[in-house]
Amino acid sequence: MKKIKAFLIFISLLSPVFLANIVQAQSVINVISSCSVLTTAGITERGKCKIKTWLEGNYIIVEVKKSWDREPSYFRLTNNPECKLWGPALDNDNPCKAVTGDGKSWDDESIVVGIGEHTDENGNKTFGYSFGRAYNLFYDGPFVIPK
Repeated sequence: MKKIKAFLIFISLLSPVFLANIVQAQSVINVISSCSVLTTAGITERGKCKIKTWLEGNYIIVEVKKSWDREPSYFRLTNNPECKLWGPALDNDNPCKAVTGDGKSWDDESIVVGIGEHTDENGNKTFGYSFGRAYNLFYDGPFVIPK
């Protein structure tokens, strides 16, 4: 009986650790779809993109892995339910700011012109980001934000 009691106490002490991991795993969203890049230099890439999103404090972190590129792209977006499109962080009055980084540190002066979800002429949801007209990535699917 003492062994059973000790085991139950041990399990009850570990349960917050397991629950925290379960909650964290549910708050990370991974989606994969076709995507393409168009540049003013005429470079066009096509393939698959895996987009991973999660919440970190007051921000939405976005990781984009392109099938033709080894290094993922990272974005930190203001977590504001009213935002559907995010833009440069240089404007202090912008409530929907986007910055780039390496996933650990962020460049508040990055030149992200726009990132977010768009609806095409057929009503299909697409996600994309651009650095001006020079670089545009189009993802064939919606932008899913974790809750």
